Amino acid sequence: MTKMAIANGAGCTHKNGLRRILLGALLVVGQALSLAVGGSVAAQQSYETYYRYLNDYPSDCETGWTEHPQGATHDRDNWYITQEKALWRIPVQHDLKSVSSSDPGVSEILLDHLPVLTKARFNHFGDPAYYEYGDQGFVVVPLEGDGGQGIAVFRADASLSFVTYEPLPQAHAAWCAVDPQGYLYSAPDYDFVTGISKYHVDWETLRYGKPAKWLKPESSLALSGPVIDGLQGGEISPDGKLLYLSMFGYLSFFSGIRVYDMSTGKLIGESSNGSGIFNFEIHTGRFEVAEGLTIWDLDDGRAPHISGQLHVFMFYDDKIGDDNAYLKHYDGTIDVDGIAGIDDMRTVRERTLIKEPTHQFLNVPFKTIGFAQSNAWNGAQINMKAGSYPEKLTLSKPVKLVAKGGTVIIGK
Repeated sequence: MTKMAIANGAGCTHKNGLRRILLGALLVVGQALSLAVGGSVAAQQSYETYYRYLNDYPSDCETGWTEHPQGATHDRDNWYITQEKALWRIPVQHDLKSVSSSDPGVSEILLDHLPVLTKARFNHFGDPAYYEYGDQGFVVVPLEGDGGQGIAVFRADASLSFVTYEPLPQAHAAWCAVDPQGYLYSAPDYDFVTGISKYHVDWETLRYGKPAKWLKPESSLALSGPVIDGLQGGEISPDGKLLYLSMFGYLSFFSGIRVYDMSTGKLIGESSNGSGIFNFEIHTGRFEVAEGLTIWDLDDGRAPHISGQLHVFMFYDDKIGDDNAYLKHYDGTIDVDGIAGIDDMRTVRERTLIKEPTHQFLNVPFKTIGFAQSNAWNGAQINMKAGSYPEKLTLSKPVKLVAKGGTVIIGK
């Protein structure tokens, strides 16, 4: 039989039923390699997916922004983190484990210091979003309170100056997200949500003034199944194809992250609790609460101790003392190691009971490329450690294969 060889650093991308060789990889196709073409594979969507759990950082942390954190967004160089009654701007190079409003480059604005909002009886910020229009960046923040719901707009600079707000015709407004075209989305309630509200935003008017009316309702995004309860945060992927939702299930058994296709409303994946690749470990019985989330590629090393693209907030709701916050990080990569990898998805507990080596959250390489692909989402990158993989490989979804550390030989 012939084999497929992929050189170090090269990639083979399978998309829409076709194969494309990148960066000069050598490919010899024979009986050892089976590529699925046409049909349902060709119709599959390739996503910008982030689901491999990396770590928590900060973890179990108490600092300036960690009391009732609600979520975050970002511009090119700064985090914008909301608490129940505060909005922070923190440089990406600043260690999130230790933050004070007096630190260089850090800004904080308090809800109680904004009389136009307190007069309207708003008392709660939600999970924010960022959008850049022309040369001006904006932070949009959901508002809740005894007077109803709304969206506030702040300038994304060191001043965090308040621009304006507009009421929302919703029962709740825990989060908002903005797609690449500038449309704003928000869930109309916490519980039993079957659709996401969509609004046209007049960014041009916001850029030059403080309009009273700048939101216009559009047709909503219908979801394939109800988000049962406790919807806390939302974020749209930079390519506009996926909606990530975080939730805290006090009425149901599910707490974590669910991901929906923006074009169809179909649920394409959800996190697990305590094991597996897309791990979101949470103990609701210990008053741990999932909060907002943001997507930001931080693999460039600028953020201390943080990498990955998806970042999700959780906190321990201490009923007596200060809250402790966690920030969970995820990327869209799966590693393969033909020698040290695992070939099953048994939980940590199961592996412990049979006295096999344990791997926290199973965040370890897979043994075969085929097993890695079966657990990958559409659009994932599979990093293959140099060596030989004597397997018949069928690429049945859009993924990118990349050789790491030398040449990879696939086939028998």
